[in-house]
Amino acid sequence: SGLVQLQKLSCRWNELDILDVTGSKKLTYLDCQGDQIQDLKFNGLKDLVHLDCRGVGPSVRCGTFLILDLEEYPNLTYLDCGYRSVGELKLNSLSKLEYLYCNHNALDNLDFDLLTNLKVFNCDYNSFYDLAILEMKNLQSLSCQRNKLTSLDASNLQFLTDLNCDANSLNYLLLKNGKGIKNLSFDYNYDLAYICTDESEIEKVVKLPRKSFSINVNSYCTFTPGGSYYTVEGKSRVD
Repeated sequence: SGLVQLQKLSCRWNELDILDVTGSKKLTYLDCQGDQIQDLKFNGLKDLVHLDCRGVGPSVRCGTFLILDLEEYPNLTYLDCGYRSVGELKLNSLSKLEYLYCNHNALDNLDFDLLTNLKVFNCDYNSFYDLAILEMKNLQSLSCQRNKLTSLDASNLQFLTDLNCDANSLNYLLLKNGKGIKNLSFDYNYDLAYICTDESEIEKVVKLPRKSFSINVNSYCTFTPGGSYYTVEGKSRVD
């Protein structure tokens, strides 16, 4: 790449299989969505803010990135790497990241420690067993359909307005954030037995579609511990 002054590049929906932009050190925006890229070279672009390398979808052949290491791009605020068969995603230095779309990949683990500024997170159709999201205080939208989650704790995420956790293996769901979640779906979790939510949200949650037979919905997010303990009464509904 000899375009040394280039700051923005959009080459989406082409038939590129190799893209090398390492010479464009001023590049801040790169969009190669839908391309068949097998070899994407963008080393050393310290100012990169927006990266969209999303594939097309499962029915269309597209390039794959088995390992996507983005730790040398600390200024990234937007990343979409969906539909690329990514098995390992390295994001340890991305404390500025606000939008993360890594859906339809092969991920089962992700280090969330520094992803505290995320606003939108989509990890649908992966193999996550756990999502440690409690430190994502700015999170507004979470979609984690079709993973292997057995529990999800979204309590105290006061800005969360959209949550879709359909088709996991959830046993319990903690949603109490003091404000409620405007758009909520937890359907096709056949073993879901317990949901904790704000008292004002209980009626709404009880009426939502679900495929589990009996769910205890209440307003206190505690479980019975071993040994001596005290019971805290709360409003409870079994449906």
